[in-house]
Amino acid sequence: MPGDIMLIGIGDLGNHILNFLARTPGISRIIAADFDDKAALCKVATARYGACFQGFYPEIDFLKLDLSDVEHVSDILRETRPSVICSTAVLHAGYLRPHLSKEVLDDIHAEYEGEACLNSLQLYCPLKLMQAVKRSGIDAQVINSSYPDLTHPVLKGMGLAPTCGGGNVALATGFIREIVSDELAVATEDVSILLVSHHSWFARADERIPYWVKILAGGVDVTAEFPPTKLCREIRRLYDKYPVGREGPLGESARYHQQWIASAFVQNILAIYFDTGEICHAPGPNGLPGGYPVRLSARGCEIYLPQEIDLHEAIEINEQAQRFDGIERIESDGTIVRVDGSALKPQDIEQTALHLMSIIRR
Repeated sequence: MPGDIMLIGIGDLGNHILNFLARTPGISRIIAADFDDKAALCKVATARYGACFQGFYPEIDFLKLDLSDVEHVSDILRETRPSVICSTAVLHAGYLRPHLSKEVLDDIHAEYEGEACLNSLQLYCPLKLMQAVKRSGIDAQVINSSYPDLTHPVLKGMGLAPTCGGGNVALATGFIREIVSDELAVATEDVSILLVSHHSWFARADERIPYWVKILAGGVDVTAEFPPTKLCREIRRLYDKYPVGREGPLGESARYHQQWIASAFVQNILAIYFDTGEICHAPGPNGLPGGYPVRLSARGCEIYLPQEIDLHEAIEINEQAQRFDGIERIESDGTIVRVDGSALKPQDIEQTALHLMSIIRR
């Protein structure tokens, strides 16, 4: 029997993940953890009661957890010993950043040159979690939601890489599957995809951004029927049909899609938890930049590439593509160098992130 699943962060995304897990048979226990105990306790109770109506009676425990207290978190991990940890914790959600006031942005730019400082907001929580995991000495697989295309190679440079992320490259496969199914009149379940792509590609659907894909429809290779210009055009068409995170005040439409994103995370959680060896897609596997096809099991994450492309080529594609997210390179020690020339060193992540939050909260 697998051990427990720990879910850290019961916000928009984490709440959907919790409800999916609560309705999954075979899970021994879910440990839900969050800093905001009042809101999280309500969400835990709702997930537990709601699952009962569908015949599921999950054991869900709640822990108040502050990731900034690495010593305490490591003690909790050592005590509970989860086999899989999924963290959706983030200091400031990326979809809210475009809505920061001009005054706040001016204050940030007055103190920091370039955009590198902002990456600390995505890095802070996964950094503190992985410090706690390492300190605890437990053998757990960790899935992180906070911009894994970038944060995982940074953490790898610090010896703290999570197992993998979720979403991003996996979300792109859903759009591609619909495009192929509609055009070739085949069932979506008969469309198979192996995709190497960075967050930047799916976020923009721009044919100038490098990616690699193999598409099978009913077992037949149809990749050539969907060249980059056509595929990106069709993805943009679906953006217009389903405005993913692009409309509404304070990123409201991004929140509408959280259940879809949560499903991608749950696929990865369950593949590891139940040791299925399932082929999925994940960003940041084993600290690599961008996203890849992977085989997930209780042993962790294995890159799964067909013979047409090797790992070196796949990494190079994602390193080129990350420039469209403003990342020039990630150095071997985890330093981020952005295309604007600004840089963020690993030793500055924590202080920079906390200072930025003090400016945002003024």
